[in-house]
Amino acid sequence: MTDSILNNLRWKLDGKFVNNKGFTYNKHHDVIIFKMMEKVYGTTTVQWKIIVAHSTAAVGNLYCRAQYSTGQIVDTPMSHLNEIRIDSDLDLIVLTPDTGAVVTFITHAPSAPLSRNLDCSLDLVNPISKSTDSKISTDGLIFTEVYHIRSSDSMIEAGSKDDLVSQHGTCDYSVRIQNSVQESLTVTVKFSLLGEAVVITPVLATVGRPAILTTYFTARDLSDVRITWQKRNGGSINWESLPSDHQWQYRTLISPIDDKGVMSTKLFIQRLTSNDVTDYRAVIFLSGQQQTCDMICVKSAQATISKVKAVFERSTAFFTMSVLGDIKPLSVFLHYKEGNKDIPISLPDFSAVSGPYTISHRLEDVYFCDGGHYSFRIKLETGFEFSTDETNLKIKLRCKPPRTPPNTLLKKVEIAESDDYKYVVTCINEDLVLMNENAKEVICNTSTGSYHTKIDLSPCLRVIEQIYP
Repeated sequence: MTDSILNNLRWKLDGKFVNNKGFTYNKHHDVIIFKMMEKVYGTTTVQWKIIVAHSTAAVGNLYCRAQYSTGQIVDTPMSHLNEIRIDSDLDLIVLTPDTGAVVTFITHAPSAPLSRNLDCSLDLVNPISKSTDSKISTDGLIFTEVYHIRSSDSMIEAGSKDDLVSQHGTCDYSVRIQNSVQESLTVTVKFSLLGEAVVITPVLATVGRPAILTTYFTARDLSDVRITWQKRNGGSINWESLPSDHQWQYRTLISPIDDKGVMSTKLFIQRLTSNDVTDYRAVIFLSGQQQTCDMICVKSAQATISKVKAVFERSTAFFTMSVLGDIKPLSVFLHYKEGNKDIPISLPDFSAVSGPYTISHRLEDVYFCDGGHYSFRIKLETGFEFSTDETNLKIKLRCKPPRTPPNTLLKKVEIAESDDYKYVVTCINEDLVLMNENAKEVICNTSTGSYHTKIDLSPCLRVIEQIYP
């Protein structure tokens, strides 16, 4: 400025004055703060610098207006402040083994980027550029690039619960702009690899008793988790979601998240029925993403116990049971309920045998105090333990044999479908008849060791024909 009568000098952005503290507004009424440097005066010149940090709001035509004492106004040539920034439509993405995420990166710059790159901090993440687009705006150019980000195919599947761990990282999208004061611009998107799951299968259970199904999975926040259990009906290929309000038969339990970012969901079946012996799976919803976990197969562990026959004291009782299926028994005990004791059973060699597996045990020299309820307790090779139904061992008591009446034969007879027996008398020859047909047998009640009725067995008599005069 060579005019020595300069009265006023002010900066303007798109026609709006910048005040002495550096404040102004852009055309969208966003606040912009400039750093005002001190004026440097020469003999016939004034030098005044204004500095603005990189800002998405600092966009527009910037110039300096000089006003002289004569009223003349002179504007310096305009400098256009271009909007140079980079954005993404997502700040955090959640990836599961089944689903990925689509992220859009938007670059505002005077011209198209010279180069661009997306770098993720974990090799487990695989970003793929799907499309690009550019549009001219009043402040330069808007360049859009869409990426599909998903978990890598090389991701090693966890083999057990201990292998599970939540994975977190960042993806940095960088662009280099020609003639930019910055070498490159970068925007960071956080990501979480969640939903990796491990199931415990098969699950062995017994009909009529509870069963618990467990799925372990990685998560970020308990509040973001929603679980739906599904069941396959019979031989159907279709899956049916279990109702969340079916609290009597099914209950869904969710554990807290541990320090590795792992939690579990359990399906508690209150009382297993034959229709419940099928396939199940958990469907996990994590931050809007759905992950379908592997299938859990519920198998019925069954063992049948034969009805034990009643025996007399000082006799041998025989117990027999069969373990169904192909899983071999590891250990077996004969449990005596009234005596509260377990009798270990020696198992035969099942190494070359397929199921069912039949196991027998002899209880030698039993007494009346050994009577009661018995069952087999079985532990399979998988570690699953269960019991058979109970069978009742009755120890029979003998009755004192009755006196043999005259002219008779006394015979002990077993009663079909009964633990009792009876004594029956018959005449020693055909010429004799029973004196009392209603007293030809007595029944022994083996539960008490006494006869049902106390009668004297009838003797046999010879019939003498009447001699008429």
